[in-house]
Amino acid sequence: MTQIVVSDRLCFEMGEGENTFIFFHGWAGNHTVWDFLVPELAKNNLCVTVDLFNHYEGTPCDEVHGENFGAFYSEKITEIINHYSGSDVLPVFWSLSSLLFLETVQSEKKLPIKEAVFLSATAKFCDEKGKEGFRPVALKKFRRELKRKYPDSVEDLFGKYFIASDSPSHLGEYRGYPHLQNLLDQLDYLERTDLLHVLKNISIPITVIHGENDQVIPCEMGKLLAEKIQHSSLDIIKKGSHSLMLDVPQKLLSFFNRFR
Repeated sequence: MTQIVVSDRLCFEMGEGENTFIFFHGWAGNHTVWDFLVPELAKNNLCVTVDLFNHYEGTPCDEVHGENFGAFYSEKITEIINHYSGSDVLPVFWSLSSLLFLETVQSEKKLPIKEAVFLSATAKFCDEKGKEGFRPVALKKFRRELKRKYPDSVEDLFGKYFIASDSPSHLGEYRGYPHLQNLLDQLDYLERTDLLHVLKNISIPITVIHGENDQVIPCEMGKLLAEKIQHSSLDIIKKGSHSLMLDVPQKLLSFFNRFR
């Protein structure tokens, strides 16, 4: 695996080929959540995993808050995708990173991609009815637990809400969490952001993959994304959790191998 820096972000490359998969993680995840997928997929493709929020010792905390948050990280995503524009790029947006992609759509940025994948994705995180997004009361619990016992709380919450398996090995080589302030800024962003209106502006095909038993972003959100995006398809993984790449990597591999 080769480590490079693009847009001040650590990017990890494996494999080679005309096709490039770029995997963007979500809230508490980092590039290692894709470790069950990448080695096999990298046999015939270039795979890039990204440390979007600075998880490693010595990396600075991003000082970006409030209204600037979405624009800041969508710019990172844009610059990383453009860096690989010489190949056929397929970006995969998991969880929170799907919102950051929608920020690029809203700002009318032109990306060198013909299609994309939304994995356990959302265009709106909070929903008072708890039907299409995470309920505000649960978000407040997240924030309270983080402040009380960070960083142990991150792994506790990850294990409780994000994966279906009880096996710690399913976290793979998962290590390194963002700075606490960054995690809290991400939660603030999630709580106030609603980009459902942007879905109609997506001009490329989007494949939506969602777990039937996702406890973080309900499956109804995946269905709604597929309904609102003009060129879309929907794959619902039975009994799937929020972190499908950890729980059912073989199913995702079968899907990605069909992509090319």
